[in-house]
Amino acid sequence: MSSVAPDRALYEVMTGISQRVHAPASDPYELGLEAMGEIVGGVIDTAEHGAGAYILWAELTDVADHPRIASPQWCAALTRLAAGEWLAVDATDHDAVVRYFDRWQDPMLRTQDLFDEPDGGWRTEYFAYLERTIRDVLGDVGDQLASVDAEIAAGYLDAGDYGLALDYVALVLCEYEIPIPDRTLKRLGHIADLMSSDQALRDIAEIPVAS
Repeated sequence: MSSVAPDRALYEVMTGISQRVHAPASDPYELGLEAMGEIVGGVIDTAEHGAGAYILWAELTDVADHPRIASPQWCAALTRLAAGEWLAVDATDHDAVVRYFDRWQDPMLRTQDLFDEPDGGWRTEYFAYLERTIRDVLGDVGDQLASVDAEIAAGYLDAGDYGLALDYVALVLCEYEIPIPDRTLKRLGHIADLMSSDQALRDIAEIPVAS
């Protein structure tokens, strides 16, 4: 069956919610939840990008309410960015719609695109998340990491040099072939993606997974 009508319905939901996200005094988090409800109750299984759109709004709201992230201002900034980009898409151009959903497969990775915009408090939450996650990785590694290396990484974190901390941890784990759990490795890789650290990504690809 053709998905033209469901696609059109999805685009109307996306456009309506995105316009409201940019309205004065809007609550992007609540609008994200509303978008999820409209999509799951209507076109999640029939529109070409129904599932992708639902996941997009779910992951945007996760930035505010997931216990490992819990960053409302970061959520609001990313949601406004996603909504603004959608409003710039020509929904009659199939390739443009595909590119949009491809680009927003992992909303948190679009954080770097916010750096030219006014802060609005999201940077503090973003950096707190980076620090907390890198410290969690150090905790997961535990005694496998030499104390001097752990101290150097912690020193970078204390100084707010999160990029240096990430690169150093990835380098040491790679150089000494220290195996870490797959979950920890994926978390480290996500942070490297989020920070656009090509060096860390190369090192992470060589870190062995603990059996």
